[in-house]
Amino acid sequence: MEKMEKNNEKIDEWAKEEAKKIEAQRMQKLREAGKNPFLKLPKGVSEIKLLPEIPTKRINNFGREVADFQIEYNGEKYTWSVTVNSPLYRQLLERFQTHSYTIKVIKSGEGKTTRYDIME
Repeated sequence: MEKMEKNNEKIDEWAKEEAKKIEAQRMQKLREAGKNPFLKLPKGVSEIKLLPEIPTKRINNFGREVADFQIEYNGEKYTWSVTVNSPLYRQLLERFQTHSYTIKVIKSGEGKTTRYDIME
């Protein structure tokens, strides 16, 4: 039993290191291609800074039109995809018009049920 536990510890350590290495390689490839990783905010309140750049539009995996905003979060640059038909998109447009680039965002839900709201 003790040998199996030691093996499990070795496997856990190896898996963590391998995951870190793969993530670092993925990030490097994105940066080399001139792209930012997609934003994955934790649930709760987060402060982000909208970068004053015109977002690009595309169709996402769910068949919806989204705008890809460039933002800064925790000192790193990310792409934040927002559905153009959402109230959040209109709120972000208002922020661009008033040059209010630093915002606090509340995230709730996960996956398709994810909801964002801007704290006023």
